[in-house]
Amino acid sequence: MLLYCGKSCNNEFSYDQIKFRHHRWPYLDSLLQSAIIILHQHERREEDDTELYCGLKGVRLENIKEIKAGFFISHVSTSDDIEVAEMYRSDQGCILHFHPSMRRAFYIKSCDVSWISPFKHEREILFSRSHVGCTVSDSELKEFCVWNAKVENEDEHTQMILLTWAIYDQYMQRVMQISTMWNHKIDLNLIYVLFDSFDTSDVNMITKVLREFEEWKLKDNNKEKYKERKNEFVNNRCCNHDVNLLCVFLFENKILQTLTDIELATLDTAHCGLPFVDNDKKIIFCENKIIVKSCFSCYQSFLIIEFVLECSNKKKLCIIKTDLEDDRNILERLPHLTHSKKKTKAVKFYCCCKNDATPKHE
Repeated sequence: MLLYCGKSCNNEFSYDQIKFRHHRWPYLDSLLQSAIIILHQHERREEDDTELYCGLKGVRLENIKEIKAGFFISHVSTSDDIEVAEMYRSDQGCILHFHPSMRRAFYIKSCDVSWISPFKHEREILFSRSHVGCTVSDSELKEFCVWNAKVENEDEHTQMILLTWAIYDQYMQRVMQISTMWNHKIDLNLIYVLFDSFDTSDVNMITKVLREFEEWKLKDNNKEKYKERKNEFVNNRCCNHDVNLLCVFLFENKILQTLTDIELATLDTAHCGLPFVDNDKKIIFCENKIIVKSCFSCYQSFLIIEFVLECSNKKKLCIIKTDLEDDRNILERLPHLTHSKKKTKAVKFYCCCKNDATPKHE
């Protein structure tokens, strides 16, 4: 780990890796993978909802908008600071944007190396070169070991490429469909666990179980009973209390009997990984325009402003509750509303009225 993070051999080692010359470094490559796997197993990645970034100088995907079932051909260093990625990207290149599901995936190995790296400010998370273990079947490999990538946005200098765990993409549409039906008041991972546990794509069936679960929570003081056992779950790395309570419900009602409630929660949370985070509820994509779903109200209007700081090409998003008829001078108030002391050089307005998820004006 120290050789990779802090010694000059890393440059030649990494270059040979991306050129598929892995045979030149058999011991460093193998032992680095082993070190990452050891740390990966013991870190509480299930509690991590951080988005990570990796800058690649001079790299650009041409004529490709999406990659399915991707693997890492080399070890990949990331940081939660996008400015670090921009530094490595230099004037031109791409930035890999890692969704939190990438860190939570059990078979996509990664670990925090900031404790040993001499570059503390980078807060480095290191992803291992993809390795097919002998205990993983082809079907499991396809589902759990791979990631998908798509071009998030681009200009003449930079491509931003979003990487998501394949499981996240596989369940996203079904999970969001049910979440919408419940007005986004249910933890997305709870819905995911039901789909995964029942091994079904039947939305009606999962909705029925959810309804029974909500009724069960109100009976016999079940939520309070769980609080008395909460530490048992937490000590087994089960940090999502909604999922824990669901596992208690499934076990007590003998819906799933192969595992105890704690075993099921541990399997879903710490082993397999929960792919969704709270921010997934807020953002949907509508013709490449970002809409913040949770802001919609039947009686209110919102402006969603995407602005670019004059000092850089860094895009920021600001959501402003406003009465459009009374607030015609919003441009003059933009620096205050966006909490930015910098001038803006480009502004896009999306007017979202009532419950309509489609931008009315641009």
